[in-house]
Amino acid sequence: MVNFLKYALKQLLTLLLSFVGITAIVFASLLLYTSRERASLYLSPNTRNPETIERLIEQIIEDHHFEEPFYLQYGRWLLGLMKGDWGYSPVYNSNVHEVIVRYAPASIELLLSALFFFIPFGILAGVAAGRKKDSFLDHLIRITASVANSIPLFILAFIFLAVFYIALGWFAPNRLSLLNALYVKTAAFHPFTGFMTIDGLLNGRPDISLDALRHLFLPAFSLGLLQWATLARITRAAVIDEEKKDYVTAAYARGLNRNRVTWRHIFLNCLSPVMTAGSLTAASLTTELFVVELIFNYEGMSQLISSLTSVPDGFAVLGFIAFNLILTLALIFIFDLIKAIVDPRIREEVL
Repeated sequence: MVNFLKYALKQLLTLLLSFVGITAIVFASLLLYTSRERASLYLSPNTRNPETIERLIEQIIEDHHFEEPFYLQYGRWLLGLMKGDWGYSPVYNSNVHEVIVRYAPASIELLLSALFFFIPFGILAGVAAGRKKDSFLDHLIRITASVANSIPLFILAFIFLAVFYIALGWFAPNRLSLLNALYVKTAAFHPFTGFMTIDGLLNGRPDISLDALRHLFLPAFSLGLLQWATLARITRAAVIDEEKKDYVTAAYARGLNRNRVTWRHIFLNCLSPVMTAGSLTAASLTTELFVVELIFNYEGMSQLISSLTSVPDGFAVLGFIAFNLILTLALIFIFDLIKAIVDPRIREEVL
């Protein structure tokens, strides 16, 4: 237990340092704008008097400490980040944290749905293919995975949209149908979690949950399919490699059932490389997520970043990057903990 805690602390410290390093570089890029340029974004477009503009700019620079050295400005932002003060967004006229809270639940719900699809099904497909090497099932999984890996995500998403929505009318874009989307914005609906699949049930409206699932399926499937293919191929290769080892031969020689050997021995020894691959593919989801949201018009964090492409709203962009980093590093940390739980050799490395 002590070794596990040491390992977890070491990984957490590494990820925190990564977060600080990346956000510091991004924050430094904001200082390429002069303090007056940054302050001018806070002005109302109705302000036209030159003397008033000059006075307000000086006041904004003083209030937001735009003339301070980099390390003081960054340290103040980092401290505010932990307190929920992510900086002010002139575009949204509110704290960046409030904007993130508004859009983040939809993105997290989509991300978790994709994770729940590609991780278990990817591992099961890889184990099934590895156990029955060169069988029809193995060839089918390999071909499907190769085709899925060879098609760019945005093309795959457009194909699914054309087939399952335009041609068949099964799964619609957006997050909810029009009537339900209007209803959830009224005072009668309380967003307990921000996840529509859960909040519908908590509000006594299972029809909203079903509607949310119907709209969620296609973007989640599109997002998870490429990662499923990658994880299935890596799991298959790991299973085949483990099958050749002496302990497996000895287990069969003792008369152990093949299912027992596969799941109690081979599978557990494969989990470490599989979880490493899973953490990398899961981390890539956080970037591909926004492409899928835009294609399916899914109202998540992509709505935030798309509205900032033509306006230099530095704190909003920095907040988006911080959110993306937190999500990515959290996924990596969770997978690292799973690896340490299933493989004692990993957590022993801290000694």
